Amino acid sequence: TSYAVEMRQNMGALGSFNISRMLWMLPAFWYIALAISVTILWNCIGKIRWISYVYSSLLLLVLGFVIMKSSFIKPCLQEILLPDYDNISWSDYYALGVMDQVEAFIKNEEGLQIEEYKVASLAIDPCAALYHGFYCIDGYSNNYPLEYKTKFRTIIEKEIDKSEYLRSYFDAWGNRCYLLSAELPGYYNVEKGSFYYVNLELNTKALKEMGCDYILSAAYIIPNDSMDVTLLREEPFSTEDSYYNIYIYRVN
Repeated sequence: TSYAVEMRQNMGALGSFNISRMLWMLPAFWYIALAISVTILWNCIGKIRWISYVYSSLLLLVLGFVIMKSSFIKPCLQEILLPDYDNISWSDYYALGVMDQVEAFIKNEEGLQIEEYKVASLAIDPCAALYHGFYCIDGYSNNYPLEYKTKFRTIIEKEIDKSEYLRSYFDAWGNRCYLLSAELPGYYNVEKGSFYYVNLELNTKALKEMGCDYILSAAYIIPNDSMDVTLLREEPFSTEDSYYNIYIYRVN
């Protein structure tokens, strides 16, 4: 394994190429093959071209069924056509209307503009904060320094030590540079009122050293001695139909 890693590192830009991604193009190749086969059938059969019509119709029906069942088209249509369909929407995912409240609160109560501080997200995908222009120390990236990853690991070290899944997930892959928690392994979007942290142990000293000033958390954190943070407002930020509650914790 170490030999393979060393060889890949010496390949320059080619070493970053993941050939398994080519599998994502297989559906397109099958569609092309279908079109070619129908064309050949049409040209070869001559007077009994109706067989080509039947063959094409059956294949299109099967193809349509597979696409509807396996792709994102089905949930998108359900979201549009069924008002009560239980699926997180774009506005929910990016906390539209909620992050604006967070920014306004920090500006008014802490006296800081959005470019003057850094945040980390907890129980909510960091892309929501990034989408709203916050300076994030966390995120999903396939290209960031190993030194940064190593430093970030000290923040979540106690949590990933509690879970072999999280330890392997971060150490062996780690594109998601998130505030991971053993209480919620692999879950990054907590619906409001559904969960709170009982024994969260993040290294807030390491957070501060990496420049993080605030934690934006979608779940309430029960205070403990291992984390030096201050909840700035007991009432979370939300809207009437938002997916998230967001609590602001200052990293001391």
